[in-house]
Amino acid sequence: MDGFANTYERDAEFAVVTLSPSTAHFTATENSTPSSDTQSTNVFIMPSAGETSPLKETTNDPFSRPRWMRNIDGFCMIIISMVVFSISITVALIIQIYTGKPQIIPTGGVMSSDPYCTKIGLDLLQNDGGSSADAAVLTALCLTVTHPHAASIGGGGFALVHQQKLVKGATKMFNFREVGPSYFSNSSNVNSMFNGKPISEVAPQMSIAVPGFILGLQKLHETHGKLPWSNVVSRIAVIARNGI
Repeated sequence: MDGFANTYERDAEFAVVTLSPSTAHFTATENSTPSSDTQSTNVFIMPSAGETSPLKETTNDPFSRPRWMRNIDGFCMIIISMVVFSISITVALIIQIYTGKPQIIPTGGVMSSDPYCTKIGLDLLQNDGGSSADAAVLTALCLTVTHPHAASIGGGGFALVHQQKLVKGATKMFNFREVGPSYFSNSSNVNSMFNGKPISEVAPQMSIAVPGFILGLQKLHETHGKLPWSNVVSRIAVIARNGI
């Protein structure tokens, strides 16, 4: 057979393809409306040596796909794929934020040097309706029982409170370090008592400081606590009597 011809027609568009062993002749004619002029394009493709023809006969209609799909090239497909991928990742992150486990504990956290004290402080904060100040007081008092060489009612300390909802004065510090006798308010008295003297010659009653630990925790609870003071302290009394 010297050649053959296939005709494709769709929406007033048709193409005639004629193939021969030596030359491929493609004629495309478009007539979008009955009254418009007919436009034709002729393309001649010469096959290389050893090839019968670069074109293959097919039964697939090239105009069967929608027009918008015929205009999509490889670069457009890459852009569309990247956009779809970005939207998918964004939607997945939003779903994770609203339905997954929270990354930050909404009711706060407690940390101390003793696991048991940390646990009861966290339980007070999350399950018993206590504030962060209540949990801090309970944890500190617990450490006086389980870890007395680091936290003791015979010492003092500091507390730093930050209130996020306040714009001005959001951070407050409580200083309840030990307080020495008023005699030491005069620097000359301090120099005369301690400078150049061994410990044995220093008056013992003048080198003792008054603990501020309990008073400082009580002030912290009074200012920012929610639960009654007796509710917090009684839990430590049980631990001190019965142990952990």
